[in-house]
Amino acid sequence: MGSRRDLSDRGLESLVISRAPLLVSFGVVGPTPKTQRRLTNQVVSLAIDYHVYTIIAPNRSEGMRMICGGQDVLSSFVTASEPVPGDAMALPHAISKHFDVRDGLSVFLAPPVAPGLGLGMLGSLAVTMIKGLSYFFGIDMEPKDVVELACHIGTRDLGYPAHSHYQYAAAYGGISSSSVRANRISYAPLQVSAVTHQALEQGLMLFCTGGPQVAWPHSVSEPVAGPEGRTDVRHLEVFHSLASKLSTALGDGDLERFGDLLHRLWLTRARLDGRSGDSPVDLAYEVARKHGALGGHGRSGDDAAYLVFYCPKANQAAVEEALLPMGWQRWPLMLTGTGVQVFDMMSWQPQGLSSDAPWRRFSIPEGVAPPR
Repeated sequence: MGSRRDLSDRGLESLVISRAPLLVSFGVVGPTPKTQRRLTNQVVSLAIDYHVYTIIAPNRSEGMRMICGGQDVLSSFVTASEPVPGDAMALPHAISKHFDVRDGLSVFLAPPVAPGLGLGMLGSLAVTMIKGLSYFFGIDMEPKDVVELACHIGTRDLGYPAHSHYQYAAAYGGISSSSVRANRISYAPLQVSAVTHQALEQGLMLFCTGGPQVAWPHSVSEPVAGPEGRTDVRHLEVFHSLASKLSTALGDGDLERFGDLLHRLWLTRARLDGRSGDSPVDLAYEVARKHGALGGHGRSGDDAAYLVFYCPKANQAAVEEALLPMGWQRWPLMLTGTGVQVFDMMSWQPQGLSSDAPWRRFSIPEGVAPPR
């Protein structure tokens, strides 16, 4: 479950900060009831250096104060109340209910991107909030336990799938491969050489409509294939077959093949979704391809959209210049090898300062001298 921490020295000025990375995931598609037991959805996920933060501190007020992405939401979560699936606060409500948080606590949730954008937002939110609350209450949970609890809460209270690659990828970080079939998941880190890792990071381009902003993520999920009666099973099988080859291409260091697979997945997904090709995302994708991008993945929500491309470095300036007039802004993109993390802050009074001086520091490991 995780190690139990000594809280005997914790005072009212303690502060816990946890964070989990956002994700770029390739090969995601929702199965239909007819196919979910016989088709395996293999997903490659990349943890990126944008994080969802949870900041937890005690307070003296009644009820639990929940502040979400700049929207001040005051809620008193009691055992009898139930989270409402589909509500924007459903996930943090369900997690707070599990920990039986009723009063005396402030929780600030800070997602780094606009609502509806995707990028594994809900998975990252779940693992960072569980990691932070468990640590605050004295248990330093391992990533495996954080994931299991996140899946349990999501399934029990909100009707989410029993297992999701998003929670695993956010908890462990790095580059990973997940296989999902019939609500069972197999997760493993994907081993790539240092040369391939560097080339992949340099070749990836992330574009979003608008600039980075702090906003609360509404309850969203990745788009899925259409209703069973309308789904072309043959295209779905092709999609899964292509997705299963992504991890091999990365493991072999064949990034040109990786980019080609992304493009073929894009075309197959368009057939599955019945897209006409005239949406802003589709038009931007075609422009990027004409200027040298090999392939990519995208997501369009109510308020924002993103596109990720693999593009040779020599073509990146042309792609960026072509997409900017269309309203697509390039964001810096770096991969991160770390998953969910926690930082413990506590009051500290440097020698010679008054007791009410507003100083804080991160807790210093045993044997390390404090800063002077």
